[in-house]
Order: sequence, then C-alpha cells, then structure tokens
Amino acid sequence: MRALSGVLLLCCALGLGCDASRLNGTALLVTTQGGLAPLTQLRYQASDTSGASALSPMLRPEAAGTTLSSTNVVRVLLPDTLAGQTLEVSVEGLVAGDAVVSGRALVHVEAGREVALTILLAPPSSGCAGCTGCCSPSGTCLSPTRTACGAAGLACASCEAATSDGCGADGRCACGVGPACAAGRQCQGGQCVAGCSATACPDGCCANGVCQARTLNSCGAAGRTCASCAPLVSDGCRADGSCGCGGGPACGTGQPCLAGACHCDPSTCEGCCSAAGECQTGTAKALCGAGGATCRACARKCRSGACE
Repeated sequence: MRALSGVLLLCCALGLGCDASRLNGTALLVTTQGGLAPLTQLRYQASDTSGASALSPMLRPEAAGTTLSSTNVVRVLLPDTLAGQTLEVSVEGLVAGDAVVSGRALVHVEAGREVALTILLAPPSSGCAGCTGCCSPSGTCLSPTRTACGAAGLACASCEAATSDGCGADGRCACGVGPACAAGRQCQGGQCVAGCSATACPDGCCANGVCQARTLNSCGAAGRTCASCAPLVSDGCRADGSCGCGGGPACGTGQPCLAGACHCDPSTCEGCCSAAGECQTGTAKALCGAGGATCRACARKCRSGACE
C-alpha cells in the first residue's frame, strides 16, 4: 500500500490526472502563516456551527523544541461524521506555553476529501477591545458581513458565497435567518436550495452537484466542473478558476511553486535556469546549460547543454 501511495503521490505531483485531495480521506490541510514572535508550538482546535467542540485541542509539536518557521503545514484527519459540516478552525501560536498570536478560519468539511485552508496568525489588538463584531487583520472592529464574519472581537473570516449570504448575530456564517447551507445545497434568496450552477455557485466550482469553494483541490469558477491543481507548480486557485502560484498563474514545466513564487529547481529542470528564474531547454546559444544550472551565453554554439 505504501508503494502504491508513493506512486499516486508522484503522479499527482506531476499532474497526471490523480485527485490528490482523496489520498488521505476526510481531512484538513491547515497552513499557518505569520506570528512575529519566535513560536515553539501551535495549538489547533475546531468547533461546529453550534459551538460544540469538533476537534479537541492538540499541540504540534507535542513538546516544545526549536523555534518554528513562519509558515507551518499540519494535516488533520477527521472522522467521516463531520462531512458536510462547516467548522471554525482556530490556531494559537505558543511561546513557553503561553498564547501570543492566534487566528481562525471557517472551512466546509467534505467526505473523503482533504480540504486546504490558510490561517493568518496575529497578536491581539487593543483596537478591538470591546468589539461586538469581528476584528480585521489591521485591528479594526468591523460590523459582521458575509466577507467579514465574526463576533466578540474574534478575527474576521470570510463565508462561502455559495452556502451563505451573511453573518449571523452569533458570528457564524448564515443563509437568510438560518445557518449556512449544508453540503449539496446553495443559498439563494435567503433559502437553502438544491443544485449547483453558475447562478448558484458564481464564486466556486461544481463537483457531484455540490458547489465547492475554490481551493487547490477543487479549482474552478462560475459553476464549472472542479479540477485539481498540481501542487508541484501551484499553491491555490485564482478568482478566474485557474490554478495559480502566489498571485500569478501556475508555474511552467521545471518550475516548482515555493512560498508563492515560481522557482527554477535543479531537481525538476532538465535544462538551465535563466536570470529570471525560468526553466529553459538549455540548447540555445544565449541560454545554454543542463541539470538546472544557471544558463550561460555561448560565444559559438550550444550542444547538449554545454558551450563549444
């Protein structure tokens, strides 16, 4: 099984038609970014729309050790019973056991699929003291809306346009006067209705008749059929429904997407890397090289990645 999983992972990384999001079953892939303090641990927990605990607090790493990097990725395996629910995932950054930064995000759990989400960590802001709405990343208290949902001064989160049209008084995503719609239903005119179309799913894509939010594993827009992005060359789904790296399009062949930018990597580029960081064939006189080395300009000609 491990050998087979390795083959599947390789195929997915190369974009050969595998749905990488289904390799780990019902799960969340949580990326945390930010936190100016030298964090040593992260504490993860989640609750459902009623406020009940859906994920008991867990520490990663379990014991404090070396200082963590500014970006951390943790996979959380979930029971299938949580499929179809919207969870509020919160993360606290710890130093010597004390929380110094925190962040949260709302996510819709999908059966048998890993859903990716990113949570920005920030220190508490005095500008949100006594705030009855939600607190923006800049420390401004905002009135709850679909794109800035929250209550009691918690960090603002954006609700999915397909399943909600506003933010309830409890700081949770809502459709009309009720909670956000469940899987397979869309929020239209303040009511949850069945179906998936460009009208019902303007900001996402359709998979098995269900509107999905744009993620690396379910990419598309205007109700088009969802597709998975190759994680080697992309890190998310753009507003137009295409795979992207950072704020631009997906990287080209031989250019892995790292920290939101395309890089020329010797492990993937068979030719040479230009000054702009692009993988070239390495056979041109002005751009000659092989094995991911820096491209050179040849005085005469280039043959098999070497100047003559």
